[in-house]
Amino acid sequence: MNRWVGIVSLRETAPPTPVHRIALAIAAARNRTSYRLAGQTVPYARMRSALRTLGKEHARHHEWGRYEYCVDLAGDFFDGGHPPDRTALLAH
Repeated sequence: MNRWVGIVSLRETAPPTPVHRIALAIAAARNRTSYRLAGQTVPYARMRSALRTLGKEHARHHEWGRYEYCVDLAGDFFDGGHPPDRTALLAH
């Protein structure tokens, strides 16, 4: 009787990518990423900076739900997500 016991690698695995190369790739992606909001092109770096500033303002006023929303939104932008409708932003 044959039983499946796993996968065996017949060749050596590739060495891991150096951390500095990963950091350079992330920086390059951030520099080339932009979004269209209200007919204007907004670079990722500017959007992230604005969300950080807005998040700090919410934290200063102890509005933790809105602060977390800004942090999550900044992550969504970089992950390739699209910004939500303006009405969704105003609802929070």
